[in-house]
Amino acid sequence: MGKGTFVYRTTITSPHEEVWAFFSSPTNLQTLTKIPKVVLDSTSETTQGSEIEMKLFVLGIPFQWKAYIEAYNPPFSFTDVAIKMPFPIVYWRHTHRFTTEGERTVMIDEIQYEIKMANKLVIFFLRRMFRARESALHRYFQSM
Repeated sequence: MGKGTFVYRTTITSPHEEVWAFFSSPTNLQTLTKIPKVVLDSTSETTQGSEIEMKLFVLGIPFQWKAYIEAYNPPFSFTDVAIKMPFPIVYWRHTHRFTTEGERTVMIDEIQYEIKMANKLVIFFLRRMFRARESALHRYFQSM
């Protein structure tokens, strides 16, 4: 079983305020995440205590996902915890941190997870997902 902490660092050449504003809207998760494809089922905002419902499509098959915003510290961090997730995921806690380095924003994603599959497969999938997100973020902020 895969259990551990995964950390991914993304540097974005945009001001901290713009990056925070982007991540404050859950609808941007659909713009950002293509692996797996995400479709929101709720219109909640990213605020303390809110719940965000979505469908994740893996190989075209929809899976329900519901997350609770456990901590919200604008404009520096927020943490979501999955409260409804598809098998084989047992536990998922994702902290998003934002810092400034000169004129750039550094986003650090930290995921604590427990998934009923080999840890090497979990790490492979998470790296692939976050690399795709990083590319989407760069495209989005370059177009502004």
